[in-house]
Amino acid sequence: MKVLTILIFVSSCACFLNSLSPSIDNVKLVLIQGDNIMNMKPINVTFNDTSTLMMSKSFNKSRTSVILTFGWQCNFTSPIINTIVGSYIQRRHEYNIFVLDWSTYTNQNYLASVTSIPIVADYVANNLKKLIDDDVNLENFHFIGHSLGCHLFGNIGKRLQEIANVTVSRISALDPAGPLFFPSIFLNMIKPLSSTDANFVDVIHTNSGEAGTDKQIGTVDFYPNGGSFQTNCTQLLPNLFNLLNYIIDDCNHNRAWMYFAESVLYDRKDKKFRSVKCENYKLYLQNSCTGAPVFNYMGYYVDQQARGTFFLTTNGQPPYAK
Repeated sequence: MKVLTILIFVSSCACFLNSLSPSIDNVKLVLIQGDNIMNMKPINVTFNDTSTLMMSKSFNKSRTSVILTFGWQCNFTSPIINTIVGSYIQRRHEYNIFVLDWSTYTNQNYLASVTSIPIVADYVANNLKKLIDDDVNLENFHFIGHSLGCHLFGNIGKRLQEIANVTVSRISALDPAGPLFFPSIFLNMIKPLSSTDANFVDVIHTNSGEAGTDKQIGTVDFYPNGGSFQTNCTQLLPNLFNLLNYIIDDCNHNRAWMYFAESVLYDRKDKKFRSVKCENYKLYLQNSCTGAPVFNYMGYYVDQQARGTFFLTTNGQPPYAK
């Protein structure tokens, strides 16, 4: 299935070739203002002039800054943005909320989007570095990415380490894209997300071996429902007629960001995604994990002292935690 998935993605590239290279200046960092999702007021942060950001009442240098981004064929208006931003707006007093809009690159064919990652990462990292001159602590940044966005944030984290000697606090990777990364066809020229790209990297796998990867690439890796297929998601076999929807709108692939968005909203224990450390999903279901039980919460409330692989089951509809 993994080889088939890679072939499907590469084949899709040939169907959607794009001869024009987008301008890097179209990559935007958007500050979210407003007290609720209906009153959301985005402000484009000009990388060459940070005064707009520094003067905004919605930006506080003492807060943790959350930057959210999306994956292939998505953009600023995609459901992932409204959903996760809507969850974080409920915690407005705790965070600066940003969206990294690189849709001019994600709206190309898949191969072009993948190969653009080092270019976009270098551009964003160099411009984030400028915030240091405004006494912004980049170590208080939390990156949240879905699919290709996970690898973009991984590469931004790598570049910040190289050019600014700064390691961001956390990267939350929501079903990191698998095709063309595992196995890589780029001879390490385009590096996937790794556990060293931030001080803490938590990964949620929901479509392992297809749109996502099953590789353990985080400080902690969560595999809800085994990590490949999610409850109440129809399993479609890809063909030439449903190929684009299979890749972009796959229920399993998108369930990762839905889980994360829900995890931000609730602080009651019975509303959290409790998971168990285990060697694999089969042993988890059999209650045969090695040693004394080690618990953790998937998503927002993850224990950042934890290490290893964790498994859990979910409901098939919201609320997903059980």
